Amino acid sequence: MEGRRSTFSKVLADFEARLQGAEFVAIDTELTGVDVEGDPDTFDESAQQRLEKQCRIAERYTVIQIGLTIAGRKGGGRDDELTCASYNIFAFPYVGPELGRDPGFFCQASALQFNAQHRVDFNTWIRDGVSYMNREDERNYLKTSGAKENSPVHEEKVGLLRLWKALCAARLPFVVHCPLDLFFLLAAFERRPLPKEDPKAMAMLIRQCTPKVYDTAHLHGAIGRFKRLGLMKFFEDAKARYDEIASNGNGIPHVKCSLVGDTAVRYADQNELNDELAHEAGFDSLVTAQLFAYLRAISPAVVKEASQLK
Repeated sequence: MEGRRSTFSKVLADFEARLQGAEFVAIDTELTGVDVEGDPDTFDESAQQRLEKQCRIAERYTVIQIGLTIAGRKGGGRDDELTCASYNIFAFPYVGPELGRDPGFFCQASALQFNAQHRVDFNTWIRDGVSYMNREDERNYLKTSGAKENSPVHEEKVGLLRLWKALCAARLPFVVHCPLDLFFLLAAFERRPLPKEDPKAMAMLIRQCTPKVYDTAHLHGAIGRFKRLGLMKFFEDAKARYDEIASNGNGIPHVKCSLVGDTAVRYADQNELNDELAHEAGFDSLVTAQLFAYLRAISPAVVKEASQLK
């Protein structure tokens, strides 16, 4: 489903209903920037340095689209068929006097050009993007305004924060194809600045939102023998390896992904849509979910060990 301000009530109701009995949620974002000029990634960086830089990026830029795919089992049971419901949501910061400030963010020309080349509608983003504020801003707003938390006016202003709260309350594992997506969501919905200088505080913040995080980029190296790391190419390679192992009759778990609801219409023939919809956040989250399903079938022990929150 595509989420805009004008359709958000319908999207939220569908999203909340599908959270029940789900196994995990795959996440992807499209962003106004992805790095800090003059500070490229290097193998010499420590984990702490990389964490600080990723947080600075998430605080500096903002999300354009949020992609979420809820993965569950057909009928809610243990059937081999994985069901996938995907959401592509335009998100724009709430603008209003209640915050006591006018939210701002940086944009990289190259990032905006990249999104434009992949058919992102910036007018839709700005005019009809679902508003949001983080939990910290919401608390301050409620304290100073005296507004009631469940009033229609309040719910409209906090917007996407309602969906984020529902997602966190479901206590589902998050699957990402790079931790940067998660940091952007934490900056958008939890607090800003992030506790980038305190890894324990960051871990606690993440644990409040999800019991486990799986990073398919990390699994790329942990499982091994994969050469291409880009999401679409990695997905193709993982599916090919899965098919090869399955054809040899090695008892590998069966993987079948069934698209449900509007997802079955929007992303009906994924092989033909790859070039057209790659880098739409909802579509990329669907690919991330399916990639994870194949990796879990190929190397269940490695995937189980690779959870980023122990």
